[in-house]
Amino acid sequence: MKNKVYVLVFTAAWLLTQNAIAQTLKDELTPVIKDSLKLTNIAFSVSEGSYTIAPLSSGKPHFVGGKLSLGTSSVSKKIYVLDDTRNYDPEGNANVFSIFQNLNPGGYATQEYISGYSGGKLEIGFASSEYGTGYLNSVYANRGTIISRNSSGLILRSTPGYGTYDGITFQTGYAGYDGITPERMRIDAYGNVGIGTTYPVSKLHLSNGNVQLDNGDIFVRDFNRGIILKSPGSNCWRITISDWGDFVKTYVPCPN
Repeated sequence: MKNKVYVLVFTAAWLLTQNAIAQTLKDELTPVIKDSLKLTNIAFSVSEGSYTIAPLSSGKPHFVGGKLSLGTSSVSKKIYVLDDTRNYDPEGNANVFSIFQNLNPGGYATQEYISGYSGGKLEIGFASSEYGTGYLNSVYANRGTIISRNSSGLILRSTPGYGTYDGITFQTGYAGYDGITPERMRIDAYGNVGIGTTYPVSKLHLSNGNVQLDNGDIFVRDFNRGIILKSPGSNCWRITISDWGDFVKTYVPCPN
């Protein structure tokens, strides 16, 4: 019986001590920090030996065991931000969950993702308009970058989901009235590359444009293959070369 009493007394004393420490940590937060973190109504509690910022109302930060959540009481990731917004915003600010800004006109703001100890990392960043000098400025200034440093390469991956298109799209130029930047190239789900078309039907499909080759050659390794040309009558002919350098034409079904 005495042992149980001692245990209860010890436990009560430990909890009082921990709560006192937690209250001290809470009081150390300045009003500016509390306001910036929206921590005007917070309570520290002890859960399995770790401190918890328990939100007293919806949307307040929640910190448990080294994990932080905003807008949700579920703390399942290192940082978990939950929101439900669908308001139209021409600037896109309504859908911005986080901002990292470097105020230096010649600065560079980046996020780095590192796993393990190989020294490799993925860097996503944006360079200011006055970043670097000379060639460095002309290449990086006022541009966004995705860089894989000290690694074996960079993978752009698209995995099928609920949508009908699971390829990779490249867009450049000015956005139209609909807010969409023109698509210039895509790699579809089958590995076909389309330039000027959104429905490539071959390994390389070019539409509405020319191909220019400077200081190089086109080499066809398989002598049974060549160039297929379509006649005005919609007949297709494959042009190959003989051992004597003569052109040989062979009728073939038109591809695609």
